[in-house]
Amino acid sequence: AGTSTRRRVLSAWKCTNRPVCMSLLLQLSAVAQRTFGPVGGGHGWAAEHGQAPSVSHGALTVHGDSRLYLVRDSAGEDWARHSYVRLDLGASPLRFTIDTSNVPCGCLACVYLVSMPDPEAGRSNYCDMAENVAPGYRGQTCIEMDILEANSHAMQAAIHTEVGGEYGSGNCDRNGCFMRVGGPQADRPRQNSYGVGNDRRINSARPFDVEASVDVQGLTIMLRQEGVRVTSFDPRLAGNPQGQGVPAAALQKTLSAQGTLALVASMWRGEEPPWVG
Repeated sequence: AGTSTRRRVLSAWKCTNRPVCMSLLLQLSAVAQRTFGPVGGGHGWAAEHGQAPSVSHGALTVHGDSRLYLVRDSAGEDWARHSYVRLDLGASPLRFTIDTSNVPCGCLACVYLVSMPDPEAGRSNYCDMAENVAPGYRGQTCIEMDILEANSHAMQAAIHTEVGGEYGSGNCDRNGCFMRVGGPQADRPRQNSYGVGNDRRINSARPFDVEASVDVQGLTIMLRQEGVRVTSFDPRLAGNPQGQGVPAAALQKTLSAQGTLALVASMWRGEEPPWVG
C-alpha cells in the first residue's frame, strides 16, 4: 500500500492546492481488542517514520505522513524489542471504525495487512508486493491485503499474492486484484457508494465501520454506517482488471496467509498533487 504505481490509478480528480494530510482516526472494535490483547498496554503501535501518533482507549490517530504497525511489545524504542500481532481473518474478522473526513484529495489513508517478518535490531523488516519487495514471514512471499486505500472521495481494496506483473494481467500481482467504491474509476453502480455528502451511501464526512473476513471464497470487506451496508471487496467483482474476478490460486494463497499477517496503518501525501487516472 502507498506506492507510486497504485497511487496513479485510484482517482481522476485534480487537486488545485498542495494537500495537507491532517489526521486519520482508527478505532479497533472490542472484539479486535480482545483478540489482540489490551491495545495501549503491552500491545500498541510502533511508528517507523513520520509524526508520532495519538492513542487513547484503543483509538489511533495518525497525523500527517506516517506508517505504523501493531506490535505486541510497544515499550522501548529498539525494533528488536517488538514483535508483530499476527491476524487470522478466518478465525476472527478484523473490525474497526474509521474516520477519513480529514484525509482530503491528494492524500491517501491505508489500512492493510502484510505477511512480513518480525523486526530485528535497527529495522522493522517491512515488506509489501510493490516497491518494498522482500522475503516475508518465515521466508515466504510477502502477501499483502489492502483493507482500504482511501481519502474522503474514493476507496480501493486489493489483494497482492505474487510479485511483478502488469496491469490487466489477470493475476493478483504488484497491481493487485482490486475493487473500487466511490469516485469515477469505480464501476458505475458503485460510484455513489462512498464519498462526501448525504447522497453517498457511505458518507465519509462521518465515521463508518469496516469488517474484513476470509473464508474459502476469499476476502470479503463490508462498510457499515447508520444501517447502510456497502461491499467494498468481493472476490467475484474484484480483479486485475476490476471485474475479472480473483483467480483460484490467489484465493488459496489468501487463505494460507492467515495467521501470518501484521496490521499496518499509514497516511501519506502523493508525490504530485493530483491523483491522475
